[in-house]
This record gives sequence, structure tokens and C-alpha cells, in this order.
Amino acid sequence: MKKITLFSFSILLLISTLFINNDYASAVERDNGALKKPSSEYTLGEIQNILQGYLKSKGKNYKIDSKEFEEFANDQLLNDTDKELANRADYSLICDFLVSYLEEKQNFYFANENNQTKNSFNLNNIKDKTIGQVAKESQEEEEHVEEIAQKREEESKNKFTAMGSSYNVSKAKAYAKKWYKGRNKNYANFTGSGGDCTNFVSQILYAGGKKEKQDRSAEPFWITSTTSYWYSFINHKGIGKAYRVGRAISTSWIRVSDFGAYWARTQTVKTYSKVNDVVKNAKPGDVVQFMKKGRSTYYHTMFVYGKSGGTLYLSGHSDDYLERNIKNVAGVKKYRLIKF
Repeated sequence: MKKITLFSFSILLLISTLFINNDYASAVERDNGALKKPSSEYTLGEIQNILQGYLKSKGKNYKIDSKEFEEFANDQLLNDTDKELANRADYSLICDFLVSYLEEKQNFYFANENNQTKNSFNLNNIKDKTIGQVAKESQEEEEHVEEIAQKREEESKNKFTAMGSSYNVSKAKAYAKKWYKGRNKNYANFTGSGGDCTNFVSQILYAGGKKEKQDRSAEPFWITSTTSYWYSFINHKGIGKAYRVGRAISTSWIRVSDFGAYWARTQTVKTYSKVNDVVKNAKPGDVVQFMKKGRSTYYHTMFVYGKSGGTLYLSGHSDDYLERNIKNVAGVKKYRLIKF
């Protein structure tokens, strides 16, 4: 009798465990991600739990600070690789989270580099931020770039034509071809730290002859938040009796939004919702930035390497390509074309 009771208890325990695990998995899959409240009220922390629960149900136990999670984020944003995830009702929120995650990881890297610390990455600074707040901040960023671009168009264009005359597209393309799979050790590498896409495009433009706008007062070994300068150079600076030599970097060199804001001051910037309009108006040597559907900020930067057969072929890092067909970049809401 005791053996039967013990066996029955074991079966009940096993069934209970299965129900608990199944309930955990179904909690993130129920109703195919149907929203339980207005999307603007969801916090990034809530969406993180939803996404990680979904991934766990698929056997992907990625930690938020892992290389695997960053690779997943970049791949999903660019390719919609997980089709089941892409078809969920809450996918736009998940994309919001992934872009915010990449931005925060880059911010975290900046802080660690500037303070010479080795803290572990987490999302504590943004987990309570709502999608409504994220959307508002993103909209303000986009409007800022558009205001700069509009002001530039209203001013005389003659001096800007002269500034762009030294740009050599062939040299820019040669650099893209040489380094699209590798990382030039003469520059910082942001792969694994929120993404290297804008950093790589800045290197391409510089190789093509675009001149840095350096801030000679910038601190060596420091990343400065600015859209008024554009640089990544070795600076020499005396501080009292000490003398420091190290790389100084502007966020406009490496951050998608700041890159757009900087170049809007001197280059023609256009936005399009249809890929064929971008193809029609772009040429090799230009730069394209992408905004994901359901999102209101640009998250990725690529260089126009070629144009043929009714499409553009783009070079970039984060998802390394020399000639990626622009029409294969998935789920794009809007394109920003920066003419060079």
C-alpha cells in the first residue's frame, strides 16, 4: 500500500511539474502575444520578461549580457529570422525592446570605457521606462534631425558642395571591401557592445576622404556625446604635469542617431517609406539608415556599395555584409538616405 501511495505521489509530482513548466511557457505564448493593456503602458522590463520567456520555451536560455543575445537582437531586427516571433501580436513591442537594449548596451559600454570600470551589463536603468516614453524620446530625436536638415536646405548650398568635393567613392568602396568581414585594429571595435554598424560606416566615409571635425580638447580614452563634431582620432593632451595619449571618439562617429544629426548639417537628408524610392534616389557612396516597423527611431546604418538591377547593395557591420540587397532587410518602416 505504501509503495502504491509513493508511486501515486511521484506521478502527481511529475504531472504538477509539467503543468508548471507548460504554464510558464504558455504564459508568454498565450493568444500569440495578444496585448493585455495599451502598448504605451508596457515597460521595457515587462517586455524583456515576455521575450526571454518565449526564448526559454524554445530552448534558448540567453542571458541579457551574453554575446548570443546581442547576436540574436541584431539578426532578428535585420532579418525577422524567427518567423513565429515576428508574427506575434506584440512583435512591435519586442522590436522596441531590442532596439532599446542595443542602445543601452552601447551606453553602458561608453560609461565603462569613460570610467575605466568593469561592471556587468544589465537593464536596470531602463527597465521601468514605458513604451510611451521610448516613443516620445525617439520622436524627438527624429524631429531634431529633420529640423537640422530643413535648416540646411534653407541655407546657401554652395559652401557645402565644396566641402564634399574631396570624397572619393572608389576609395570608400575599397575600404568597405577590405574590412567588411574584419575589424581594423586602428579603430575601436563595438561588436558585442551594442553594434559596430555606424562605427564601420564612419570609417568608410573617412577612408573616402570625408574630413573629421575634431575637438582637440576632447579627452583621450574618452567617448564624448556630441553631434557638433565627428571624429575618432589619437589625441595628445597635457593635464597638469601629466601627458595623456589615447583615442578620442565622438558619439556621432558610432551612434546611429548622432551620426544622422551630425551629417544633416552638411549633407542632403531624405526619408522614405518605400524601398523603391530609396533605390531611385540613392547612389554608391551614400548612406542608408533603417527604422523598424512599430518603432520611431533609426537603429542601423549601412553604406551604399553598389546599385544595379533595380536595387541597392549595402555594406555593413553587426550583420557583416559587403553587398547586401536592401530589399532583403526585413520589416522596415522608414529609410533615411544621407547623400554624399
